[in-house]
Amino acid sequence: MPNKFDLQCSMCQQPYDLQCANIKLSLFNRMTGDQKTKWKCGLCINKQPKTNNTDTPVRVGVERVNRNRGAAAVSPQDLLDDDRAQSETIPAKDLQLLMMEVRQFKEEMGATRLQIELLNGTLAGLALRIDESNRKIEKLEAHVGILVGRLADSSTSTDVGSLLDTIEQLKCDLNERDQELLCNDIEITSIPEERGVNLIHIVTTLAVKLGVNLSENDLVFSRYQHSYSRCFFGKKSTCSL
Repeated sequence: MPNKFDLQCSMCQQPYDLQCANIKLSLFNRMTGDQKTKWKCGLCINKQPKTNNTDTPVRVGVERVNRNRGAAAVSPQDLLDDDRAQSETIPAKDLQLLMMEVRQFKEEMGATRLQIELLNGTLAGLALRIDESNRKIEKLEAHVGILVGRLADSSTSTDVGSLLDTIEQLKCDLNERDQELLCNDIEITSIPEERGVNLIHIVTTLAVKLGVNLSENDLVFSRYQHSYSRCFFGKKSTCSL
């Protein structure tokens, strides 16, 4: 039973498979039924008279037969016939699909071109903004340099000296305030002056009567004060009588 991929010569009725007939499967699938029926093998084509109408057949020695494979070579005329058959068997639907694909590709290329143009415009605007920002930064750097120079010029020795004087004055004020806070002088009046009297004992006795916890160690000294003056001795009390 012949194979569905076999071809039969229309002249010698000899069956050939695709390999022996030297025909590709893709070409075989594109051949119509009429082309398959009228197909001729290479031997029969070579036996046909030449184009000068002579009845002398082609010699067997020049027959291009692939004896190793057992297949006849296809003549140039056969190749032309196959190409013509291939061009004729292209369906109109495939041409329409091809045209649609080309048209779609053209539209996609147009859209891509438009996007590239928009991107170029955006990049150009961005470059202008970057240049403007660079100019502003350069102006700011120039202003900062001017301000730094002015600040360096204004820092003179006179200003530093006045600041040091102010600091020393504040230190003296704080010291005097601390001394005033440490002042604990006590002046006791109406005590008659007598010779040989222990004034520290009198002060401690008065403190006990007044309910004040005061000892001799808390007193620096005590004396009769005719001309009042203050004396400071640490945190201890000074009594002027």
